[in-house]
Amino acid sequence: RSSRPTGGATLTELGDLSDWVGSLGGGLVATLPLLAGFVDERTETSPYRPITRRLFNELYLDPEAIATFGACEAAKQLWESADYRVRSKQLSDADEVDVCTLMGHRRRVLARLARHAWDTPALRADLDAFVAERPEVLAYAQFRANTTVRDQPWSSWPVAERDGNLAGATLPEELVAYHQYVQWQLHLQLGVAADRARKHGPGLYLDLPVGVHPDGFDTWQDRDQFCLDVEVGAPPDDLNAGGQNWALPAIHPERSREAGHRHIRECIRAHLRYAGVLRIDHVMGLRRLFWIPRGGSASDGVYVRYPQDELFATLSVEAHRARA
Repeated sequence: RSSRPTGGATLTELGDLSDWVGSLGGGLVATLPLLAGFVDERTETSPYRPITRRLFNELYLDPEAIATFGACEAAKQLWESADYRVRSKQLSDADEVDVCTLMGHRRRVLARLARHAWDTPALRADLDAFVAERPEVLAYAQFRANTTVRDQPWSSWPVAERDGNLAGATLPEELVAYHQYVQWQLHLQLGVAADRARKHGPGLYLDLPVGVHPDGFDTWQDRDQFCLDVEVGAPPDDLNAGGQNWALPAIHPERSREAGHRHIRECIRAHLRYAGVLRIDHVMGLRRLFWIPRGGSASDGVYVRYPQDELFATLSVEAHRARA
């Protein structure tokens, strides 16, 4: 929650929480995954079914904490308008967070800030430099724009658009610009939250989920790394006679190895840019995963081994580099 009329808590409140825990002698605040998801397009809000494990969710951005907020008249006018403030208070006071409504509400301000940044030469230079260092951001922005325009899973797109590259596609520039901008601001605000957390302990304690949404950015861009005809879960047992299907495609162990476990390494590295501690959800998955044929039941599944020593080594190298 937020004491401000923001509609819902942001990364600023995460920093406030870290300070409060630190004042009581605590060193860590753990979060659920903060990753990007289909919040606005398809109202799928589970943090454990993100569309990518490499980029984060603008739902948690604090518009007021963006350095240029005061200079963007359009964003300020909307933020301070009576209608916007009333809606923010309604969302803040609700017993449960209406994630989808909050995303649309917050996006109205973020979209104005994005337009201001792209129209301001100095800001655009900084934004371009960020995207140049992180080419996945542009690809992600194009993917999100095309997802919005086509309003269908990438597997139903024209064949030429299914292979992880939209360089030749005609896309709405404003949507592509928006998604680049919010990833830039997430990078900055996660950095601030991490610095605040390090005053009391090792830093942010983030959560890496076991997989991604089958229609998401990661499966689209790195399709050869995934087995899209299977889903991972858990076999039937005494607690759940039907087993579990988590509706997440499995990473292909041999193709991952042939690629030097690049995709997994990028997912870990994306988190360790900010995290002093990283929780690996379903860490047994580094050793084996329970594969279920898509459309089948958990009783049809089988355990598939992964090269655990190589994956532990990948994890250890990245943790050492990040001092996490």
